[in-house]
Amino acid sequence: MTRNNFLKLGIWIFGFGIFFFPLIAYAHAGLLSADPSPGATVPGPLTETRLTFTEPLVSGSTFTLTTGLFQTVPGLTSVLENDTLRAAFATPLPAGRYTVQWQAVTADGGTTIGSYQFGVGPAARTWVWVGGIVALMALVTLSAIGGGLYWQRARRR
Repeated sequence: MTRNNFLKLGIWIFGFGIFFFPLIAYAHAGLLSADPSPGATVPGPLTETRLTFTEPLVSGSTFTLTTGLFQTVPGLTSVLENDTLRAAFATPLPAGRYTVQWQAVTADGGTTIGSYQFGVGPAARTWVWVGGIVALMALVTLSAIGGGLYWQRARRR
């Protein structure tokens, strides 16, 4: 086989891999939606979490919830409903940060794992404070520059 034929064969194999293998990767269930959504902060007590996947799930799919201190939340009841994994809490979740860890198992044996965080309680106002501090710093800086320019102009007269 000549070098040119090896190059052609390599291009065919590469092209076949690009178009064929991504189709295989989508055979596993992916997280379609979550309630509460990743990164969200929900007000008030929370009594249920719901994860919806791209494919129907089978037995073996799991759901765990941990607090911000990595302690498992007690009294969690997981219910599998076709493509949805639902968790009901014995008592409403108090304010705090939580991490959802899930494992989705499909009928073809494909397993997907993932996690995300959400919060319960009043939304954090961090960016409001940061924005206020930046605005105050800009005002002080502009005042200092303006005062310096005024002082230099007044001194020249």
